[in-house]
Amino acid sequence: MFRMLVACVAAVASAIPASSQTNVTFLSTNDIDQFEAFGGLSGVVAAERATGKNVFFLHAGDSLSPSVLSGIDKGAHIVELLNIVKPDFMTVGNHEFDFGPEVLEKAAANLDFTVLAGNIAKEDGSRLPGTQTSSLLEVDGFKIGIFGLTTPETSFKSAPGDYKFAPNLETAETLAAELRSQGAELIVALVHLNLQEDLELVRSRVADIIISGDDHHQMAYYNGRVALMESAEQADIVMALDVILERNDDEVEWTPSFRVINSDGVGATDAMSTQIATLRAQLDTSLNTVIGRTATPLDTTRPVVRGKESAFANLVVDAMRAATKADLGLTNGGTIRAQAVYEPGQQLTVGDIMRELPFGNKTVVLELTGQQIIDALENGVSGIEDGAGRFPHISGFSFVADLSRAVGSRIIEVTVNDEAIDPAAIFTLATNEYIARGGDNYQSFAAAKTILEADDASLVASQVIDYISAAGEVAPIVEGRMTFK
Repeated sequence: MFRMLVACVAAVASAIPASSQTNVTFLSTNDIDQFEAFGGLSGVVAAERATGKNVFFLHAGDSLSPSVLSGIDKGAHIVELLNIVKPDFMTVGNHEFDFGPEVLEKAAANLDFTVLAGNIAKEDGSRLPGTQTSSLLEVDGFKIGIFGLTTPETSFKSAPGDYKFAPNLETAETLAAELRSQGAELIVALVHLNLQEDLELVRSRVADIIISGDDHHQMAYYNGRVALMESAEQADIVMALDVILERNDDEVEWTPSFRVINSDGVGATDAMSTQIATLRAQLDTSLNTVIGRTATPLDTTRPVVRGKESAFANLVVDAMRAATKADLGLTNGGTIRAQAVYEPGQQLTVGDIMRELPFGNKTVVLELTGQQIIDALENGVSGIEDGAGRFPHISGFSFVADLSRAVGSRIIEVTVNDEAIDPAAIFTLATNEYIARGGDNYQSFAAAKTILEADDASLVASQVIDYISAAGEVAPIVEGRMTFK
């Protein structure tokens, strides 16, 4: 009788799932391209992993670019840093394509962890080498599916070459269904999408948890069905989502709670500390060279360079125009990245300029009609309310825009040499190679005739450095090149 009872208990026990409840932590970061920022991040991740819990570190994209060092080594040092901190999963951000698809392909092949690229493929269906669309995890008897998405805006934000980006929701539905068919009980979307795209995904309820990047928002959101999390930028904070998974009969329920982890003051791991010291030493000698000084205040913070006339941006585009002897100049605010403030009399170094202009763009010269310039300006002011990087900075002409008008009809006046621009007239225009090929949706530039090709051109940063060096002291100001109503 006793043996029968033992046998019955054993039989019942074998039918019970291995675990009816478990805890999982998802750590996230995104938009981290400055090598120093990896120090605190590595310490936070190591401390969380040391708890012995089920910890998964997810990177929501944008690291290969932009940065001073990436402008030199095309993100090779970022691959080394990522392999030290070693995310469990990373999705592809738009900046991963900044140096072209070949550079990203090489980087992906050298990363020692899983890179998710669920909606990236060429016309023939071939996927980005070194990546996969999704992954299925088993944690204490629970199955967790995870897939990656990259914003389709990458097609004009960066330089993806032949790679195309399938629609977000359509791809998410397909990948989530595949994971569910494989037994996934919790779906995580690791995405590099803007806020509007994030919220569309939330409303679809395709994924249970969405970990995002791109907007540089610090965000924790839960509506009772879907959790959404983003970790600002540069790992200043690391977001954590602690999830309790519980199985009741055949149903799995999950309960989320968020934590905000401040990485400031958190020490780097030994391996990361050594690597950061090596990288810093490599930069110091060349970047600390003084090239001149500014007699006027300069402000390169994001709201300024993406929403109004900027003295520093005027300096940049003037230098581009002077170096190429073009009639006019135009660059986009999104290429200026350091978010710094320089006081009058402050010395400027090579490093200052490289930090401000980290993309490694060259200055090309286009031949454009007046109408194509007007069209470019319409695009440039079309995303001003959202702080879009396409915001135009100009040299050699001026414009007036009415932001109360609909997008596409905001430019009400363009003036060259104190006269209204002739839509049929021909001008040469200096710009950076990124928007010259249609980046940031500058379609009128992509259709223009190129006078100076990138292969024969100089770096924008080099031209600005030379311009400051030749002057010794520069005094750029906000002088009314653009007016908004």
